[in-house]
Amino acid sequence: MIPSNGKNNIWQKRNDCVFKNNNFSPHAVVICTASYHCNFPRYSNVTPSLIPSPNIKWNPPPSGSITINFDGSVLQQNSVVAAGFILRDDSDCHVLAFAHKIGKTTVPIAKATALRDNLLTALDLGFHNLLFEGDSYIVINCVNGKFKCPWRLIQLIQVIRSLASSIHSISFQHVFREANFAANELVNFGHQLSSPCHWDSSFPPILRQTINFDIFGAGCSRCSVL
Repeated sequence: MIPSNGKNNIWQKRNDCVFKNNNFSPHAVVICTASYHCNFPRYSNVTPSLIPSPNIKWNPPPSGSITINFDGSVLQQNSVVAAGFILRDDSDCHVLAFAHKIGKTTVPIAKATALRDNLLTALDLGFHNLLFEGDSYIVINCVNGKFKCPWRLIQLIQVIRSLASSIHSISFQHVFREANFAANELVNFGHQLSSPCHWDSSFPPILRQTINFDIFGAGCSRCSVL
C-alpha cells in the first residue's frame, strides 16, 4: 500500500509532465516515494507494531572498510555476458565502478568472473578491509567452502580464494538482488558497451539514480524492480 502522500507525489509528477511539459523520470518518483515510505511512521499515527518489517536495502560497510557489490548477467537473445562491480566506502561514497562484456558463458561464471575482477582491482588499489556482496548463492557459498564447487567454476573459485588469502580482512556475503541493485544496473549498462569501461567520478545517469536510491536507505520488498 502506498501512503496518501506518496500517491499525491506520483499524481503531482504526472500533472507536471502533462500540464507543465516537464520531463518525467520514473526513477525520481520511485526514490521520492521510497524516501517518504521510509519516514512514514513519523508522519502517521500507525502503531509501530503494525508497521511492516524493514525492507531489504544496501547498507554501507563498517568504518574504514570497502563494500564491493558485483554481478553478472546473460542476454537471452544472444547469450552474451556482461560483468561488473562497484566499490563504495563507509560514507556511501563511490570509489570505483567497472563493467565489461566477457563473451558467451553461463550466469554463475559471469558472476564469479565479476568477483575475481573486483578482487584484482581492490588489490591494485591497496584496499585490505573488504566486504564482498553478491546475489549469487552458488558463487558466494562456493567461495566460503559451504558448497561443493561445480566443475565449471573450480578454476575461478581457486583463483578467488588465492587472491583473498593476500587480503588482511575480507568476507563474502550473499545478499538479495534488491540489496544489489547498483551492481545489477551496472551490468545491464555493460551490455550496451563496446569496450570495457570504468568510472571513478561521473557515473551514467541511470546508475547514479540507482546509487541515490541506496543512499536514501529506504529499501524495498522482495521482487521489487527499479
